[in-house]
Amino acid sequence: MRILQVVPYFFPGAYGGPGKIVYEPSIYLAKNGNVVDVLTSDAYDDKKRMPKGKYIKNVKNLKVHYFRNISNFLAYHYNVFIAPGLFLKAPVLVSQSDLVHMHDLYTLGNIWIGFVCRVLKKPYLISVHGCLEKERLRERSLLKQLYLRFFGKSLLKNADLLVATSTKEVEEYEQFGVKTDRIVLVGHAINHKEFETVKSKKYCRDHLDLDNSKFIATYLGRIHKIKGLDLLVKAASILDGKKITIVIAGPDDGYLSELKKLIFSHDLKGKLIVLPAQYGDNKSYLLKASDIMVQPSYSEGFSLALLEYASIGKPLVVTSGCHFDEVEKYKAGIIVDGNPNDIADAINRLADNPDQIGHMSKNAKKLIKENYSAEIIGRKLTNIYVRVINKKQLSKTSS
Repeated sequence: MRILQVVPYFFPGAYGGPGKIVYEPSIYLAKNGNVVDVLTSDAYDDKKRMPKGKYIKNVKNLKVHYFRNISNFLAYHYNVFIAPGLFLKAPVLVSQSDLVHMHDLYTLGNIWIGFVCRVLKKPYLISVHGCLEKERLRERSLLKQLYLRFFGKSLLKNADLLVATSTKEVEEYEQFGVKTDRIVLVGHAINHKEFETVKSKKYCRDHLDLDNSKFIATYLGRIHKIKGLDLLVKAASILDGKKITIVIAGPDDGYLSELKKLIFSHDLKGKLIVLPAQYGDNKSYLLKASDIMVQPSYSEGFSLALLEYASIGKPLVVTSGCHFDEVEKYKAGIIVDGNPNDIADAINRLADNPDQIGHMSKNAKKLIKENYSAEIIGRKLTNIYVRVINKKQLSKTSS
């Protein structure tokens, strides 16, 4: 097969999310004899474009086509990606492909590529990656409302299949009138080796200036109000700062200033530490330094970060808004209601029970191995792609 993956930004860009989610399956597909093209922009972070040294190259059967994004500021702060070269190259790549898989929903490129697919009668799939989540829909701007009304619904309607990453996302598709038989459920592929380090826990804590005597519970992700960090701050005020430290680390997504005011108002010196975004080795060090990971979100589509943490055996404390029921099923952590007392209670229980931490660590790794390895997700996608291509070819011959 020749597969075209379309994503507004790509790994290892600082945006995370879809760019990373596309990477692992693309590697799997390429290594298993398929030809994979990735059509993307050169967006990297809010200040610079993807450095040439970070381009994905020299992977057999995989070619990533990077195109200059007009504004990193618009991309990083407003999720608006405009890469004119992508529009010119798209018809050529679509015509050469057996199937197109588009990621994200609110992108101008997808409008154009969806049109090209329909003209050339090429099958296409869409993964919206949480774009139809209720909280996001409530907060969407007027432009996104107009986009969804005039273009987004048409893209969904004409797709051969829609890919959901959780049962919650299946329901969100259905609320937009998508029939269940047009939805497939596929999780994210995880490579646990990316987050491992040979450095000791003590080294990692010293490197990050974290107290070796403390039990450390860490949130690592975007600093955004939907992530429930206000709940974590209030939970920190309840916890015993002499034995437990809360760490919050990640890039500012419009909430950092308000978060710092909230921390100051609760007088959390010694109880809570805020770190900047951690990438590369520093991310691995922070994960190694942490005893557990906390995700207090009000609402999540399906968190790639939680899978990353579980892959290296980190017990999880998550709110029900994360929609990750497998945490309970595998006994890989604790699911709590979205309130500070329950979050604090769960952290306290784990801090006082090292044996439970050990069992949860093993269970977390098992959860990923049995459900979200690159091989499992890669095989699922391969079967789905083959089925869609065959169905499209059959419809062409019968028409």
